[in-house]
Order: sequence, then structure tokens, then C-alpha cells
Amino acid sequence: MSTRPTRDEEAAQRPPLPMLEIVTTAYNLLLAHPRAWLTALVVPLLIEIAATAGFLALYGEALNRVPIDPSAIAGPVFYARFAGLILCLMIAYVFFAVSWHRFALLGPGERPRLLPAVLGRHMRFGWMSFLVLLLVLLAMLVPLVALILAQVESLIAILLAVTLTVALFVRWQLIFPAIALDRPIGFGQAWRLSRGHGLTLFWGFVLASLPWALANAVLTDLTQPLQNRFVVTGAQPLEALGAMLLGSLLDYASLAVVVGMLSGTYRHLVLATESPAALPNALPSG
Repeated sequence: MSTRPTRDEEAAQRPPLPMLEIVTTAYNLLLAHPRAWLTALVVPLLIEIAATAGFLALYGEALNRVPIDPSAIAGPVFYARFAGLILCLMIAYVFFAVSWHRFALLGPGERPRLLPAVLGRHMRFGWMSFLVLLLVLLAMLVPLVALILAQVESLIAILLAVTLTVALFVRWQLIFPAIALDRPIGFGQAWRLSRGHGLTLFWGFVLASLPWALANAVLTDLTQPLQNRFVVTGAQPLEALGAMLLGSLLDYASLAVVVGMLSGTYRHLVLATESPAALPNALPSG
């Protein structure tokens, strides 16, 4: 009678995860295919800029006042418009992420299209993105409140809550390349697939996103006064729009590398264990 393998035996059978190679491939994918990247981001970028500019036109001046006037950003109308902004940003993220996942995993046959068709995979991807975000926030807030009520030191409570949040976030990320390939998996399967690789995945996120985050922080520091003047007085609109556009391009470059990293991780942990015919090329060519 066969027995279930122990955790040590499962760990020994688990394929290695060469994260540095995976992240390098993700950067190379972006650098080798700028036209595909630009095609993938045109519609998401237009959605993001239109939604953000519209929201700032309505509430930018109130949000930039010091101190902020609470009456200007309260009430059902403000919350409805803010929810609309978040929804637009989520739609933009889903369009880009699904396109780039499929390009990274399936190659030139799945080059991003200028006008992506809204399919079931986009709906599933968006719903799971919202659900993961909600669960991660709950995972951070519930233990944090419980620890504070138990009179645990605030710093310790914060560290524990952040550790749990990061662990859940990185371990559940394999859900998304699976959905993009129309092979959806659940939270439990994503957790099992990433078992033993949590810290490696965390460092993958750091390597994929930190350079872009630093560049965006510098850009924000340099252009924030310009954008504040535009929001309050309407001065220098072209310069302010250019700064907003450049910041969004950095965001989408970062997202492309993170998505490429997740696709590479899915390739090594899932596709590499299947038949060779099921394993696409590591980097799209052409």
C-alpha cells in the first residue's frame, strides 16, 4: 500500500526555482520586445490616464489643501467616484497583465493586441485580483487589531501582520498565470505549488520591482510640485501630463517585469513538470 510522501520527500521532488535566471528573463522579455509592450499598454494607459485625470479634475484641489477639508471628500458621490476610479485602474491592470502573461508563456502567437477582446479569463483574472487583495488586507488587519487588543507591542504586531500579509501575497500569485492560460487553480493548489519557495518568490518580487520603484520615487520627487500647481491652478498642463505619463510608463514597465517573473515561476513549477510539448519557449522571439 502506497503512503503519502512526507514534506521532506515532497521538497526533494520539487523542481528548483532559479529566481535570478527567471527575473533576468523577465527583464530581457521587456527589453527585447518594446513594441509588444507598447501595444499591450496603449488601452490600459488611456483608461488609467482618463480616469485619473477626471478624478483629479474634480477633487485634486481639495486633496492638495493643507489641511484637507473633510467636507470636500466625503459623501456618497465622492465614494462612488473613488470606487469608479479604482475599478478603472483594475480594468487597466487586468488588460495588461493578461496580455503579458500570455505573451510570456505562449510566445509570438499570443502577441498583445491593441484592442484586447474581453473574455472569461479577464473576468476571472479581475475577480481573483480583487479577492486576493481583499484577503491580504484582511490578513493584515485582523491579526494586527487582535495583537494590539492583546496589548502586544505595536512594532511586533506590525511585523507579524506584515509577515503574514507578504507570505499570503507571494504564495498565491501562481493563480494569475494559470488563469491567463485558461487553466485556473485555487488558493490551495497555488499554496502547494509554491511550498518551499516563499522566500525565493519574495526576493523575485523585490528584484523585479525595486529598480522601477526607486526610479518612480525620484520622478515623483522631481515632478510633484509641478503636478500640484497644475491640480490647483491649471498651470503647465502639458508638462504635468507628461510627468503623469512618464510615471505610468514606469509603472507598466515594472508590471511587465513582475508579470514576466510570475510567468517564469509558473513555467518552472508547473509546465516544466509536464510533457516537453507543453513547455513553450522560455523567451518569445521575433
